[in-house]
Amino acid sequence: MTTKILKASCLLDGTRREPVADGAVVVHNGQILYAGPAGSMPDVAGEVVELPGTTLLPGLIDAHVHLTMDGSADIVQRVTTDTLPMATVRAVVNAERLIRAGITTVRDCGCQGNINIDLARMVSQGIIRMAPHILAAGPAICMTGGHGHFIGWEVDGPDEVRKAVRKVIKAGADVIKLIATGGVITPGVTAGAPQFSLEELRVAVEEARKAGLTVAAHAHGAEGIKNALRAGVTTVEHASYVDDEGIQLFLETGAIFVSTLLASRRQVEHLHEVPDYVAYKISRHIDIESHSVRRLIAAGVPAAGGTDAGTPFNPHGDLAEQLIMLAEHGLGTMGAIEAGTRISARALGIEHLTGTLEAGKRADILAVQGNPAENLEHLKQVVAVWKSGERLV
Repeated sequence: MTTKILKASCLLDGTRREPVADGAVVVHNGQILYAGPAGSMPDVAGEVVELPGTTLLPGLIDAHVHLTMDGSADIVQRVTTDTLPMATVRAVVNAERLIRAGITTVRDCGCQGNINIDLARMVSQGIIRMAPHILAAGPAICMTGGHGHFIGWEVDGPDEVRKAVRKVIKAGADVIKLIATGGVITPGVTAGAPQFSLEELRVAVEEARKAGLTVAAHAHGAEGIKNALRAGVTTVEHASYVDDEGIQLFLETGAIFVSTLLASRRQVEHLHEVPDYVAYKISRHIDIESHSVRRLIAAGVPAAGGTDAGTPFNPHGDLAEQLIMLAEHGLGTMGAIEAGTRISARALGIEHLTGTLEAGKRADILAVQGNPAENLEHLKQVVAVWKSGERLV
């Protein structure tokens, strides 16, 4: 692979450092050799790619997607009537949407069977090119009849949970996804009600840690959030209805919260199109979720960028919208960019690989028109995308 020298009007490296005017990134063999001011660039020969009027920044990371889901109004009906080949095709199509939006890494938090695991393998092998790097959970692990059972593995009691985690690890999962509480889009469950017990969650985390994997826990209710944090999960998804004790546990454990407020907003915008039970739950839920996000950010709990893409009226590729919402909820512009890059990389356990433009990191790079540090809307104006040094857009 030839050396490439990318030059742009501005560079944001994904840390809290100030934007660099007239920035440059040197890429060789899929890795970053240098990122910083063009005037301080090492003397190297290579193909020069001039990108005037643009900003270079790390490829975005969506920490919570569902690749087999397509934003249908009744997503449970869609998932349960899709054949596995149909769901696989949807996942491939959605993966291309993501890479074209500048999202170079995603964490798939649950699907039918092991589709996301197999897709991640095919992407890493280069069989599927137009796709981000994928960290796959396989099916989410839930209690019998629990939230997400239509994309989950239903188990009850510590022994069944332990075996389920071991089987998902055997299948090749990169992360373990647990369902700690009820949720909005599953019929017959209460969004904030605890589901797995603390003992069941601890067993799952113990097995994941032995395999060197991170753990993501879906949790809306205060008790479920605290159970997940006490069990030692890496991230809490959604984190709605958090209380003071839960915030303190976040700070003590170092866990990261992944807000998916965008998914809730999209459902509220389509109240008359989603199933009645979803409309009922989400209309009573969204204000509390929004308040929880503000409280977590104000307390200094690290926030990662996630969309829950695939849920009703929530298509893949709209991470920029979620980052804008985080900024509006107190994170600010630079904090939101960091949430969609470095903090998401930390949440996924891949901060050593990606998430910032630094020497030695994987060359996952996004070029957008304008300067997102001045206006996050510029994240939507994708000019070019490199994944592991290969230009895909």
